[in-house]
Amino acid sequence: AAPKKSFSDLWDYFAKPDPRATNLVRDYLVAVRGLDPELVEDQIRAELLHGSFQRQRYGGPRPWCVFRHLDEQGETRGATLRALDEEAQPKRSIGDKTTAFFGVGSSIIDADELAIVESAVDALSYLQRSRRARVVSVAGSVVPEVLLTSARAHRLPITVALDNDAAGEHGWQG
Repeated sequence: AAPKKSFSDLWDYFAKPDPRATNLVRDYLVAVRGLDPELVEDQIRAELLHGSFQRQRYGGPRPWCVFRHLDEQGETRGATLRALDEEAQPKRSIGDKTTAFFGVGSSIIDADELAIVESAVDALSYLQRSRRARVVSVAGSVVPEVLLTSARAHRLPITVALDNDAAGEHGWQG
């Protein structure tokens, strides 16, 4: 088997910030996904969200939404990527998605609840509905124990919102 690429190599290939791609991401999230423009802009300013171009062998560069996964120290350890088109492989994750997550909203200390969702776009949609929540995307459907432990430590109610599909069913099975 071929050796795995390092996170920094994957970041450079898939997730390197690009201002033109970020403009496309902003337009996509607002016009196509129906997110509040101010909410999207807040995530861009906080450097939790940006656009990137994946270079392709054929055709032009492919734009991606890049949602950073941060660890408890605030370091980027991974990312969820969402293509702006529906061609092959419209979603992927790079790096760590078991101890680093895309999280938005209030800090865990100030939040009224912890909401755990599958995708980064789901996280933004949930935050748009509940601004006092801490919303975390698990980039899939398995809820890591570290999130539950943190919620328990702060006595937060937990909302788990998984999609009604095979992946969501897998998440409920554990």
